[in-house]
Order: sequence, then C-alpha cells, then structure tokens
Amino acid sequence: MAEQFLVTTGTVALTAATANIPIEIAPASTLDAVLVSLDVTFDAPGATAPKIELCTYGTVGSGGSTPTPTKYGQNQNRAASTVVRIADSTPPTTITALWTWYSTGLFYQWPLGREFELLQSGKYCIRVTAPATCNCCINLVFEE
Repeated sequence: MAEQFLVTTGTVALTAATANIPIEIAPASTLDAVLVSLDVTFDAPGATAPKIELCTYGTVGSGGSTPTPTKYGQNQNRAASTVVRIADSTPPTTITALWTWYSTGLFYQWPLGREFELLQSGKYCIRVTAPATCNCCINLVFEE
C-alpha cells in the first residue's frame, strides 16, 4: 500500500499580476509520486479570481526552504523520497502549464484511480497569478 504525505507552504506572499511559484515538488529518481489532493487558499485575492496552475519546469529554483513532508495516516514506516521546495526567491525556469483553474479558493481531490502521477525525476510546481497583492497557503497530499 502506498504511503501518504502532507506538505504545506504556510503563508506565502504573492505579488499582484505576477506568476508566483509558491511550491515545487520533485519525485525521487527511483519512485513515482501521486497527487491525491490540493488546496489553495488566499487571504484577499481581489475582485478577480486568481489563476492556479499545475506545471512542469526545467531548472530548479533557489533561495526557498525544503520542508520535510509530514507522514499522513497511520503505519508510516519511512520518510518521503519526494523533495519539496517552498517560496523560492529565484523561481524555476522553463515552466509549462498542465492544468489550470480560476478560483478564489480551491480544494481539489483527484478521483480514486485517476490521481495525477508525478513521474520519477519529474519536476512539478504550482504557479499562482493573483490580481492583487495577497498571501496564499497551499496544502498537498501525495502518495509514494
């Protein structure tokens, strides 16, 4: 059975009308990961709904933090192999959007059996473009 992990960005400041990358997620070279759920909340997104995108990227960002994903559920006997980066001051490059939502707050749980697979050695991120300066928080649950 796959083990689940949770990672949260905490509060991340977003610059108005700018593509911000609050979180990057990179599975290990030996293990796929699967996105189970994603939620994105804002404190004051403005009158127009922010654009939220699940993307791939080429070069890893820098200047942020690398939190340890939290074991989610019981009987977890190992740490996550997937690397997560939060709020890099220099964002990743060569970004390609795979999935897009417009929402003032998003909770998305992929249907059972149709979860989003993060391939081995892949590089994925959530890109958020808010119409106004605000803060966001992103929570991801993934399986390995």
